[in-house]
Amino acid sequence: MKRIWIASVVLLWGCATTVLEGLEPVTGFNVERFMGKWYEIERIENMYETGLGNVSAEYFLSPDGNIRVIHRGFHPRRNSWSIATGQISFVGSRDVGSFKITFGSPVPLPYNVLEIDPQYRYAMVSGIDRDSLWILSREPQLDRSILDSLVAKAKTLGFSTKNLMYVEQKAIQ
Repeated sequence: MKRIWIASVVLLWGCATTVLEGLEPVTGFNVERFMGKWYEIERIENMYETGLGNVSAEYFLSPDGNIRVIHRGFHPRRNSWSIATGQISFVGSRDVGSFKITFGSPVPLPYNVLEIDPQYRYAMVSGIDRDSLWILSREPQLDRSILDSLVAKAKTLGFSTKNLMYVEQKAIQ
């Protein structure tokens, strides 16, 4: 019985690095343009970011061609920052926005860029399921019409957009 359970977990881990059915990561992706700081504008709440505001992720290209990410968020009740460092590697071709990401865990999770502005000013990224979605921007705020358009697209792709929450980005003293 234990072997079956272990085999099931390994199988699920392997599936976690694929794109969800019905979704296509962006093509023509330019990793160098993606590097730098991105702010979370909206997200579907998840256990790793519960209660966090002022969330951002900064991406750095490593000499080995992979990507390092530093994820930061402020927890107001604790009056402290939560910081996590992760590693991202391409799943396939470098011009497709499909990755696997780990944050200190042996289990890689999918990270797929589903939409990106031609000037790399905003993006929509999915995770392991349709309850994992982030809308990102280079600036702490995103024009409402752009945000509404991204939410509408996410809804047509089957995401739980009713569960999207606005991520407050304000100066911390």
